[in-house]
Amino acid sequence: MRASSFAATYVLSESSRRWNGVDWIPWALDRRHLVRLMGNVRLFDRWQFFALLEGASALPTTPVIQMAPYGRLDGVRRSVVHSGPHAGTGLALVYGEENSARGLPTVHLDLGARYAFTGPWDSEAQIGFSVLNLTWGPVAPLEPVLPLLGFGQNTLEYRRTFQLPPVPTITFRMQF
Repeated sequence: MRASSFAATYVLSESSRRWNGVDWIPWALDRRHLVRLMGNVRLFDRWQFFALLEGASALPTTPVIQMAPYGRLDGVRRSVVHSGPHAGTGLALVYGEENSARGLPTVHLDLGARYAFTGPWDSEAQIGFSVLNLTWGPVAPLEPVLPLLGFGQNTLEYRRTFQLPPVPTITFRMQF
């Protein structure tokens, strides 16, 4: 079993693309900043505890610049109107420049422990338990959520596309 260790990582990056030959725009998975802290602590003779904390800046998003009931989008090209999953709301979305805004940052914490022991035939074995995303950290990008017409609410909200709950994991490893 290895000794205790700690690592800190910071990444500054930019990722963009140009399809029309003129404008460079942020790529959909462009992360400007990423901070990762990892630790592995050996306790007693056979136990190891480990943690990973990761935070990242927001992903680019294409903002909604207008909401209007269908049929009331004077002077707007129909090609920029999105009606897919929001068709039942009676509203149309008009999007702004592609990936011209940023959502919210993401963060998550993973924790775990391993117990080492001697297996059959002088083998080395470990059993481990970990919980990924222990803090219910926000890890998904944002998407617009439309209000229903006629219910007194006419503001657009952005929510995470999904919620990732904590994920418990059990591992077993044996080396001969």
